[in-house]
Amino acid sequence: MANPSTTGGTGAGTEVIRRKFVKNGDFSTAVKILDGEANHLYTIVTIIVCNASTTDAEVITMYVNPAENGSDVTTLLKQQDLPAKSTYVFSDKFALDATDELLLISSSSSSLGVWVTYIDQTYS
Repeated sequence: MANPSTTGGTGAGTEVIRRKFVKNGDFSTAVKILDGEANHLYTIVTIIVCNASTTDAEVITMYVNPAENGSDVTTLLKQQDLPAKSTYVFSDKFALDATDELLLISSSSSSLGVWVTYIDQTYS
């Protein structure tokens, strides 16, 4: 398993596939989808965003805040159109470390569903 230690890690740890979801959330302000944790490395496998509205389109933006301070964000997806009754799948792989936050915001307060599948690697 990967061990990101820069001080000669022990090689001890686990690797587990996990999932997180936010159902019918109000994304008109940024919503934290996944929050990094000390001694964990999250490899994001897939993010699925569903617009369950039958009439309202959405525009979504997804970004990572690597320092949990809001001033140093990296945009992963900017102003992606999401028509009513549609699904967007983001399948590019990337990693989140201890201080990283994955956030999503939409153009209105419409209800969206977000499903994230990721590999959780712990190390010591």
